Amino acid sequence: MAYQEDILFDIDTDYLKDMNAISSNQSKLSDIHNKIDAKQKEQNKVEENYKKYKKVNEKLDSDMKNLKNREKDISNQTKTLTAEKNKLEREALELENFIADLINSQSGDGSTQVNNILIERPCQGPIVKQFGEKLNALSNVHYKGLNINVPPGNDVHAVYSGKIIYNGYVKSKGQVVIVDHKNGFVSVYAYNSSVKVNKDDEVKQGDVIGVSGTNSSGVPMVYFELRKNNIPVNPEVYFK
Repeated sequence: MAYQEDILFDIDTDYLKDMNAISSNQSKLSDIHNKIDAKQKEQNKVEENYKKYKKVNEKLDSDMKNLKNREKDISNQTKTLTAEKNKLEREALELENFIADLINSQSGDGSTQVNNILIERPCQGPIVKQFGEKLNALSNVHYKGLNINVPPGNDVHAVYSGKIIYNGYVKSKGQVVIVDHKNGFVSVYAYNSSVKVNKDDEVKQGDVIGVSGTNSSGVPMVYFELRKNNIPVNPEVYFK
């Protein structure tokens, strides 16, 4: 009987040991699961942060690419404006020198007594460049006349009576007509596709002297300049 009790006691003891071992293993397993869950949460957080970082990085890359493209556009625009500036300044200087030399050779020393005059518009159309306006955004040179937007083929009129002192081609300005009004005033008409007068012709105010054309860039235009004693003045001051 005592022997059976010893056996049962041993069984109970082994059972308790096994149960304790199982309980201990379950506790360890639970700890492992908890650690795994914690690691998984950390991993999820890392992945979430990585995705956010990736989006931010992609946005920065996109912004940088856009910035570089913008810088390239600005550089190209600056080059275009610079080329345009140089072209306009060169053309303006060529016309300035041509007119000044011509007037000096025709009108003596330019000391003519001047009476103010009232002139007509050379043609109808919006004035797209005003007297005194910069040739372009980068230029410090200013327009000495008016750019009038006129469709090609329209009549160009003498703004006041006078004598034709030049009709012919001027580089970059097309067919040009210059009228001496014999009172210190000279008018200049450029970008004509053709002229209707000859040198030394006498014209009256409103007479057709040319046909409108385009400027050196192909834009429909008439350039009109008024000079007083060989100095460019604002034509709009003298319009009727």
